Amino acid sequence: LHENISSALSELLQVAVSLSKKNQSMQLLTEIHEKAIIMINTVCGTNEIRALNPIMYLVSGVVDAFGHIADTDAQVTEGSSVVSSETRKIRYIVEHLTRQSFSAVNTIKNEAQIEMLPA
Repeated sequence: LHENISSALSELLQVAVSLSKKNQSMQLLTEIHEKAIIMINTVCGTNEIRALNPIMYLVSGVVDAFGHIADTDAQVTEGSSVVSSETRKIRYIVEHLTRQSFSAVNTIKNEAQIEMLPA
């Protein structure tokens, strides 16, 4: 089930990247972000590390597609120039998905190690 949902989210991501109208792309990215966070939280509750694979693929796709925008925002922010609210939101989404997926991997990894310890 998780793989099917993540696959569908990945397809939505590809559509979002290919759209020429920015606000439609932003809407889809926001929806993908919300659904991905739900998936990450759900997978953390199952402690099944293999269920993270499709989610990591999705996060990788978001970083590949939008990471350059987040990086530009980070560079502009350091230079005190003004960036659009859309660019800041894209940066937030990329960073949030990256942090959440990293946290999920660590959580599941730690749970797996605890289960392997002798009682």
